[in-house]
Amino acid sequence: MQSTTNLLPDELQVDAAAAGYIREAAMWAKLLGVLGFIYSGCISVLSVFMGFFIQTFMPKSLATPALMAGGLMAGAVYFVMAVIVFFISLYLFRFGSRAQAALRLSDQGLLQESFNNLRYYFRLMAVVVILSVGIIVLALLGVLLAATF
Repeated sequence: MQSTTNLLPDELQVDAAAAGYIREAAMWAKLLGVLGFIYSGCISVLSVFMGFFIQTFMPKSLATPALMAGGLMAGAVYFVMAVIVFFISLYLFRFGSRAQAALRLSDQGLLQESFNNLRYYFRLMAVVVILSVGIIVLALLGVLLAATF
């Protein structure tokens, strides 16, 4: 008979198999969180130097204020993307680290915190996906509209 750890009194029990699944998911979540932090850092460094690179490497004959502003806008968009990736990674990392601690300590509060962070992760990812799909649809409509003229 399998032993169970009762982390949710009178509601739900986490048996050895479920604890193993949570432990493995937490391990992968922490890894993806760390990789996301690194990726976010790379994007933010790129965003800071975006305007500098455009001003430095653009031929002086093509350097117009509009193109220079475009470089700054691209840098700002990359910075916003870096912030979004950072928070996505933060929620995923928090889920992983707190879930591992909850299983190690059999702590109900930590398990609740970990799943709350997982909820925030999925909520933020849903918003990002919905916005991305909306931007793609608007871009396709813009291309189709431009093609008709």
